[in-house]
Amino acid sequence: MRTLIDITETGQHRGPDKLAADQQANFNSLIQVIGLRANPTPLVCNPVRGPITKLGFGSNYKGENSYWEFDFEIEYGETQIETLIEDFQMVPVITGLKETIQLEIPVFETKCSKKRNIVFEKID
Repeated sequence: MRTLIDITETGQHRGPDKLAADQQANFNSLIQVIGLRANPTPLVCNPVRGPITKLGFGSNYKGENSYWEFDFEIEYGETQIETLIEDFQMVPVITGLKETIQLEIPVFETKCSKKRNIVFEKID
């Protein structure tokens, strides 16, 4: 999975570092949505800075930007990408963190060809 939303896992749930707590809140939302259908095991969550044109994001987002790659495994069963696309559509997120895009509405957008800010890919 890749997203233009800051989903940095900080382990900070509250306290004086609001940035870290908000980043963790987005990460928690990500895990909870995946957890609607399966029990995800996080493998890697890395921030990346680079060109995003060919990564499947919406056409509103161009050039070099920050994005986060999140690899996870599912313990049992098979969660279809189409299901994740449905489940993540319009899930609220916290913005104003370390993302480099501006959102009209602070949500994960999976369907709009112009505003898509999260994409999924199955790795075998």
